[in-house]
Amino acid sequence: MTLFRFKMNQKKVNEINKLQNTSTCPLTTNVDTITGTAGNDTFSGTASDTFAATDTYTTSDTLNGGAGTADTLNITVSGTNNATTLASPTVSAIEIVNVRAALGTAGTITTVGIA
Repeated sequence: MTLFRFKMNQKKVNEINKLQNTSTCPLTTNVDTITGTAGNDTFSGTASDTFAATDTYTTSDTLNGGAGTADTLNITVSGTNNATTLASPTVSAIEIVNVRAALGTAGTITTVGIA
């Protein structure tokens, strides 16, 4: 019987563990209550200027980034109005918020409860 021994660099072990503790969390049209992992998680949702039934970023959601240090919330906003106020779910421990405006005209997006 042949035994193989190998030693893995601790830095690589830490990188692998960090990747395993990271999640991608797409939001749904249902109520989402999501707590992230110890890694850097990504939450993604959509919103419209009319609060459509197809929106996935809604006031009923509760999003917690967990223990990561660069958790990200990506929101894509669509519609034709030139002023949109986003829903205001409970959001905590998410360090980066990206809002992409896919509005029909140039406009203003107002976030409530996101500092």
